[in-house]
Amino acid sequence: MGASIKDITDSFCVFAEKAGQVMNIQSDKDYNIALELMDYLFDTANDSVDSPLNPLIEILSRAIEEYENKDESIQDFVKEADLVSKSSSMLSVLMDQYKLKAADLKEEIGSPSLISMILNGQRRLTAKHSGNLSKRFGISADHFIETGFPAFSAYSQNSTDPC
Repeated sequence: MGASIKDITDSFCVFAEKAGQVMNIQSDKDYNIALELMDYLFDTANDSVDSPLNPLIEILSRAIEEYENKDESIQDFVKEADLVSKSSSMLSVLMDQYKLKAADLKEEIGSPSLISMILNGQRRLTAKHSGNLSKRFGISADHFIETGFPAFSAYSQNSTDPC
């Protein structure tokens, strides 16, 4: 026969005592410890569907999500990030990874001033730009195509106009 109900309860109590700090995150310190533990668990579980650590990853991810949903600074960051276009973010990451300057993308997009305007959110990439970047970097053009207009979405969420 397996473990008794008392054995399971006692084991859980020992676990809860040791892991309480990351199961009920109350501070940035607890949050950082939980993130470190999550990294460790991901590395240890090796993305295995059968890993016995998966329930712990699930518990920890819920605790992290709950803390992030309550933390004002994280919510402010999320709101700001939602206003940044997907295409300009992807372009910025690629330029950083490949150590490119705006002039290096003249063939794919155009002038450095246009690229600067795209990176600053003043202009958007066209379908042609997206296709050119897709070919250059060997990734899907979908990474550069916007699915919505963040500024309009933000307006419509705050608007009381029923239209």
